[in-house]
Amino acid sequence: MKKFEDHIKIEVPPLNKDETREAVMENATAFTNWLSNKVQSCTTEAPLKRSSNWWNDGIENLERKYYRAKTRSIRCRHPELKQILKEEAKEVKKLYAKAIYEAKEGAWREFITRHQAWGRPYKLLVKDKKGYGVPPRIKYPGSNSEMKTESRVESEELLLKEKFPELNRELEGEDEEQREALQEEVLVTNAEEIAKFLKKRNNKKAPGKDRVRWKHLEILHKNKPELLVNLFNGCLKEGVFPQE
Repeated sequence: MKKFEDHIKIEVPPLNKDETREAVMENATAFTNWLSNKVQSCTTEAPLKRSSNWWNDGIENLERKYYRAKTRSIRCRHPELKQILKEEAKEVKKLYAKAIYEAKEGAWREFITRHQAWGRPYKLLVKDKKGYGVPPRIKYPGSNSEMKTESRVESEELLLKEKFPELNRELEGEDEEQREALQEEVLVTNAEEIAKFLKKRNNKKAPGKDRVRWKHLEILHKNKPELLVNLFNGCLKEGVFPQE
């Protein structure tokens, strides 16, 4: 965090001061990419500890047996007995290495001969199959035909229109004064509002793909308090959100 804070004090990208929707989207996208890259460059990752499907109790017992035999041969001071213990350790090591090879080979053969080797995650992300990752299709009300929505966006718009008619009228601008009043309620009034919000966040939760934690935003806001205020208000006014 200290390294990140040092970078923040020196380098923060300037925002486009135009109040157009295109300028706000450009600011939000550029800032999101910059912050993500800066956090990643200042973060040192610990190596991942991966579990092995091929490891078993037999291999673990041989591992213990090998290390015990090796230790005995190293500590032995009698030359003739030391040589015997070395040979014993060598034989156990061969059995240990053979067990690992056979276990890995067996696990690999089992994996490649499965009926569905990649499982549910693969189907969710790749397979275009009904029931996996299909957007909800909603029937249009009051229609005699079987017309249904074709996309997630279309489904969201239909739900908004049918289930929240009052809010939908405000968003469509039927009542301009009420719409502006509603917008003013959600805007950030000052930097202290963001500071209080960030202070209450749990920094121990895992970050997203951008690796940005609440603590990073808290440090950024502490050093550049007006930056997030302007950025958030621009996004809220124009209704934009970075695709990243």
